[in-house]
Amino acid sequence: MVTYLAAGLPMIVNDEFVTHREFVNDNKIGFSVRYDEIPLIAEKIKKVDYRQLKENVRKLQGKYLAEKKDEKLAKYLLSLIKPV
Repeated sequence: MVTYLAAGLPMIVNDEFVTHREFVNDNKIGFSVRYDEIPLIAEKIKKVDYRQLKENVRKLQGKYLAEKKDEKLAKYLLSLIKPV
């Protein structure tokens, strides 16, 4: 999921993975499908507002990817401080 988020792509996730399903659905960055719905994925894709999903992904990128950069910077700066 992180790869899709970093690439700015909406996601289709397995409905059985509750955490993934909730994250995707709660943030409106894609949709989930049950195993028996796999043949219907193409129809579901046609019904979604792809531009809106991409916009939601972009907003989420700003939130999570910025936090990740802040963590990396903080770790780097802390690594420069050597105990005396």
